[in-house]
Amino acid sequence: MEEGLLEERFANARNGLFQALFCAESFNFEILKGFHSIFKEEPDYTKHGPVLWAIMFKSTQVKRGVLGKHFQVYMQYYYHYLVMASQRRECKRSLDTTSLAFITTAAAFGYARGTQEFDAALQAKNMDPINNLIVDHVNFRTFFWTGSDDTFSWCGAWKLIDGLWDLWDVKEPIKIHGFVSGNLSFEMLKTHSKDLGTFCFRFSSQGGIAVDYIGRGQLMKSHWKHGAIKDSLAFLRLMYDPKEGDNLRFLIDVAGGTPRIHQKTDAFPTGGKLNAGYTGAAGGYQTVHEGDPEDKMTDVSSDNFLANFVQGSWH
Repeated sequence: MEEGLLEERFANARNGLFQALFCAESFNFEILKGFHSIFKEEPDYTKHGPVLWAIMFKSTQVKRGVLGKHFQVYMQYYYHYLVMASQRRECKRSLDTTSLAFITTAAAFGYARGTQEFDAALQAKNMDPINNLIVDHVNFRTFFWTGSDDTFSWCGAWKLIDGLWDLWDVKEPIKIHGFVSGNLSFEMLKTHSKDLGTFCFRFSSQGGIAVDYIGRGQLMKSHWKHGAIKDSLAFLRLMYDPKEGDNLRFLIDVAGGTPRIHQKTDAFPTGGKLNAGYTGAAGGYQTVHEGDPEDKMTDVSSDNFLANFVQGSWH
């Protein structure tokens, strides 16, 4: 009943957003401001799911739901809205094609089958199956927020991103891969299988962070619960804890296309303050506050709303 009422209530906003997205050739701040106006009255993002569903354009293919290629763009804008709402000055790391594909399969099928579908599309180097998925309301509701930090959900992942922002919002090297499957993580690690202690961080099916690393003669996995890594300093303490951190020596980096590794001490400094403000960084955007003049905004580039995703951006 609530779904139908919200669909009716947000009909005008849904139609207007979809038309704007259809016409946009790049990331558009007017669209982002539209998201802000819709969600700004509710500070608890775990309650945004029903409204986010209501403003997404629905397809009638097979069963009623959101087409995968549309879903990815809505989630990109919602991600940037959350960054804006967090009052951060800029965002240097958008959700890339791989992350958006992972999010879409998880929303369409749940984490377990979703990772299988993600891996199959990745192996085939073909985004069409993911672009043509239908995300239905039941699966979306579970994907958005399970009510627990001990299972994977969008809100659970955002909690981690928000708390670990200093480590998340960097691109060279990517320090927390996040939205990737265990198989993809292990494929990356195997490129440096002789470098003992090479590691990768991703979001776990159990909530928190899965830590994949190369042990002696085999690939290993550990799990850091959400409660133990609520902020970047707690994360770094675990990295350098004798029990947890001694297995981690080299960060795997695929930002340049070819996997390479970085010393842990270079990628994750232990001394001094983390750069929380990023005030001098190039690119990104400034947070839009109500009343700010529009000439303070700078666009970030993004794929055309209905354009096919580029296979070459897959790691």
